[in-house]
Amino acid sequence: AGRALKGSRRSRQSAAGARLELAAVAFADMARNHARFRERQRAYAEGLAKLRDQGPDDSPWLISDFITLGSPLNYGPYLLSKDNGEFARRVRDRELPTCPPHLEKEPPRSLRPPVPLWRFSYQRGSDPRVRGGGVFGPNHGALFGPVRWTNLYFQTQGVLIGDIVGGPLWRHFDLGIADVCVEPAATGRLFAHNEYWRSALATADLAAASPDDLPEHIAALRRALDLGRV
Repeated sequence: AGRALKGSRRSRQSAAGARLELAAVAFADMARNHARFRERQRAYAEGLAKLRDQGPDDSPWLISDFITLGSPLNYGPYLLSKDNGEFARRVRDRELPTCPPHLEKEPPRSLRPPVPLWRFSYQRGSDPRVRGGGVFGPNHGALFGPVRWTNLYFQTQGVLIGDIVGGPLWRHFDLGIADVCVEPAATGRLFAHNEYWRSALATADLAAASPDDLPEHIAALRRALDLGRV
């Protein structure tokens, strides 16, 4: 029974990973919506988290979300490379992770059910208990397969109002990132780079506020954290 359960968990994890890879391929062509892709990221993370007692390479996955606030990765190519060409090379070489993960073409396979020709995972071995016989795991550059990336940034006006440091990240790190632009007015500050978790409201008033009465940036941060799911 233990072996059957372990095989079942492997099967669910592999199936969730395959569905996410298919969604990533389709999402790159804008054929599927953003919400569907993030749902499949969550399912993949949950599948990985269910792995137990399967050796050091199958440790349970612990991370569900990555949240950036006013991130200077908005200027990624300038900070992480000499030019756009080097930045693209570092992505291809898996030095810089993207969301969805950078996909690599693999030779056609005869597995059933069919597997995508573009993957961010690799076959780690065979298992007769898994349909198709293949056990796949994400490669080392695919951390944003199971991890959802949410990026909050303040809208800017000129140089001093908002947050000139942050900005949308999808342009450099791909379309799977949930970029959320929020208004800085409720922070009570002009330059608001350090104000993503603060508000002009008193702490007690903020704690007592209903979700509809929260400042926009605080509400967006709470949605991203999604602590009620933990």
